Amino acid sequence: MQRVWTTSDRLTTRARIAVSIADCAFLIRESNKIRLGMRALGAAAVLAASLLFAGAASAQCVNPREMGLWQNEQANGDPIQIKSRMVECGDTNTQPNTSFQVTAIVKQSSGALFARSPVAGRYVQWTFNGVRGRWFEGDVWTGGYQDHMMMRAVTQGGQPALEVHIWHKSLDSKPSAWDHYVYRKIGNT
Repeated sequence: MQRVWTTSDRLTTRARIAVSIADCAFLIRESNKIRLGMRALGAAAVLAASLLFAGAASAQCVNPREMGLWQNEQANGDPIQIKSRMVECGDTNTQPNTSFQVTAIVKQSSGALFARSPVAGRYVQWTFNGVRGRWFEGDVWTGGYQDHMMMRAVTQGGQPALEVHIWHKSLDSKPSAWDHYVYRKIGNT
């Protein structure tokens, strides 16, 4: 509310001063409201920015689709199960790298399951059948062989599956071989 002065006003100087003081008080109250509004707007901007960056940081630590416990669809497939998991999330200055583990689980002649020693897993670019893509890789030692495993999550029949290509690299005079298996997810790690 702003006071408009006209020539018809016949106020004394004292009255004009009193009105001017009231106008100043009104302007001060209004500027305080604006200041409070600006503070609230600033706080809302800080909150929105923190939520935006918090979402980006947590996205780094979401388990990739390849993580989990997987069962080979072929009963005589080797390994019979694969367990892949995220060991550490690389979202801090002290631990900037995300690390993964792969464990191959084989069926012994007695029928019992045996977990080989866990090995480091990593994501790499790999070309298969002329198509380059992101694959999860792990090198599992199996006696006289090193199983170089390339894995990627796919969907088959609406269900999660793990496509796995294994290069059984011979470490002695035995022949090397390739295998391809599909695993179905049976649990999370």
